[in-house]
Amino acid sequence: MANSLQELRTRYDDFLRHERFNYPERIATSVDDYIQRSSPSTTGGSSSKGGGTDKATAATGMTTSNNPRLRIPLSELRSYDARLSNQLINDPLRHLRALEFAAHDIAMEERPGYDKSL
Repeated sequence: MANSLQELRTRYDDFLRHERFNYPERIATSVDDYIQRSSPSTTGGSSSKGGGTDKATAATGMTTSNNPRLRIPLSELRSYDARLSNQLINDPLRHLRALEFAAHDIAMEERPGYDKSL
């Protein structure tokens, strides 16, 4: 556990910014979807749990709690840094927190108006 949160955050930031994976664009799209879905004019006013909304939320990565989500396949992290992916598996809480901070930093750069408190 020699890696501090800041060191892990830097490593995940490097991974997310790697040109091969295009995560800054994916993060920006996730933020845009979150903003669009959370605006009052696009909610539709229906609070029923039936219909096609469950399928739509599953396909876009959005949950019914309306939080932005970013899917990162472990295989992509493994291909970038196998050691880091193994550390994530062995100590997920610390690593997911660092990954969340790195993604949030990118979201703030890509969409300056977006602010989700962590």
